[in-house]
Amino acid sequence: MTDSLSQSDLIERELAALGEEPLQDDELAMLAGEAQALDGEPAVASTARLFELAQPYDHADHAELSELAKQRIWRTVDSRPRPSGVGRRGREVGLVAVVLALAAALVLVVVDLDDERSPPEPRDREVAALADQTRSALRALDDGLGDTARAERLTSEYQQRLEGR
Repeated sequence: MTDSLSQSDLIERELAALGEEPLQDDELAMLAGEAQALDGEPAVASTARLFELAQPYDHADHAELSELAKQRIWRTVDSRPRPSGVGRRGREVGLVAVVLALAAALVLVVVDLDDERSPPEPRDREVAALADQTRSALRALDDGLGDTARAERLTSEYQQRLEGR
């Protein structure tokens, strides 16, 4: 009941700071009932346990173990048989890593071999034919004007279109 009262006091202070009316009696009763009802919920219990585990360990409340007691505990822990999957897991991870490394190396070798192949060189006849086609296209496009004259002609054509002639 003290948790719900302290919580209700906190809520009343927050409501007063916001300029709201304080809680009614039925709202306080509902708040107390919800707090008690939620204590049994697994999510609330696990969250509370996680909060407890997150708090630092207070050594002042507990007696410190002697060196002999620590050694006995570690000998006990070390002497326990390991579960069947603990030792194999490391070997399995190592084997998977080796297989992945080999696959990556194989891919790199194949990609490197593909890069070494160059496209076939064009033949002299093909180059000469392309050069002739390019020269003839340039001659067909050439109007005999320089860049300045061509720009002035385009400007005058554009001006005429704007004026609507």
